[in-house]
Amino acid sequence: MKEQLLQFIWQQQYFTQHDLSTTSGEFVRIIKPGEWNTHQGPDFTEALIQIGNTIWGGQVEIHYQSSDWFRHGHTNDQNYANVILHVVWEDDQPVLDKHENRLPTLVLGDRIPKVLLSRYQEMMDRKEPLICRSFLPALTLQNWNSWKERLMKNRLARKAARILEWHAKAGGDWDVVCWQLLFEQMGGKVNGNYFLSLANSLPLTTLIKKQLSAFEWEALLLGQANLLPITASASYHRKLLKEYQYLQYKYQLVPLRTPPAFLRMRPASFPTIRISQLAGLLLNHPRFFSTLVSTGSLQQWKQQCKVTAAEFWNTHYLINRSSHPQPKTLGDQMIYSLAINAILPALYAYAHHRGDQELIIKVLALYADIPSEQNRITSLWDNTGVEKNQALDTQALTELTNLYCTKKQCLHCAVGKQILQS
Repeated sequence: MKEQLLQFIWQQQYFTQHDLSTTSGEFVRIIKPGEWNTHQGPDFTEALIQIGNTIWGGQVEIHYQSSDWFRHGHTNDQNYANVILHVVWEDDQPVLDKHENRLPTLVLGDRIPKVLLSRYQEMMDRKEPLICRSFLPALTLQNWNSWKERLMKNRLARKAARILEWHAKAGGDWDVVCWQLLFEQMGGKVNGNYFLSLANSLPLTTLIKKQLSAFEWEALLLGQANLLPITASASYHRKLLKEYQYLQYKYQLVPLRTPPAFLRMRPASFPTIRISQLAGLLLNHPRFFSTLVSTGSLQQWKQQCKVTAAEFWNTHYLINRSSHPQPKTLGDQMIYSLAINAILPALYAYAHHRGDQELIIKVLALYADIPSEQNRITSLWDNTGVEKNQALDTQALTELTNLYCTKKQCLHCAVGKQILQS
């Protein structure tokens, strides 16, 4: 019996409650179990318990064995001076309060349903990522939708906190913050941090106002990313290098020390291609976040993202090596990824910053308009009976998998609670 499980059982009151009494034989009635305290001090605060003929208000402490009170050092700890009830699985040693009276103790060992304990143990023993798979879908469709919405809000709130830090550092410029997110997402898992560093190496606030050409943007980005070696011989490369050297001097730029990674990547996702596509985005829509806020149209933004890398890249993936001719257009999957992981989190942070509840609701609705993602995490939920038809579903399931399933936090999950309650 884990103490955390016993705390959960007390919180949910999942035990037989007829004829409750303390180990001293006093009548017990639970009026209010209290609030689960995850910080320092007793496990539950603001409880209301009738013991004998008296109703007590205070704290409840939970232990596997009553002797844990001493092992955990509570005897002389003033944080535990107002404990009104000691709830244990097994009473193996009397505990006295500060007045040398026996602390009222309630034993739950023979009152908890065996099926609850066996289900919990069954899930804890499993090694697969979704340890509750055999019990799914567990929740009704309505309850799943409510749980997904809560998960989605938690996910966006966590991302918004990070974005708002960037917003403060960017002097309140939302377009710059949005570009930082777009750069990071265009870098993917392999080069996300590198591309973010690339964005931060440029004075974007200044450059956006200059109305640079696509060629100038590409020269800037490739040069800053250390992707314009002096030894390359292609004429296009020489033009880029010359342009970059001029812009580097003009804006006093310091390039990144090393180039980005190319290993184990699909050629269409090579940094050279993504940088040229970013140049196209920066050319066409330097302030498209402001435009998105004013129009509120994700479909319009999707059309704006249909950019193609410069003509040189039709026959190249690397600057010094030719390839089979093929235009390098930003595909729908990448565009949706930018919306899911960059644009909409930025829009949510913007709405949160302004206290715009209507826009917050709209952001969630926009996630529901984007097709579901197909990746390693979302595939875990195949054939479980849990719907994942849109990005709102898959983002919520990603949050659920990462923060609850893989950490076996079933006691704090709506699905786990339902399984154990059943």
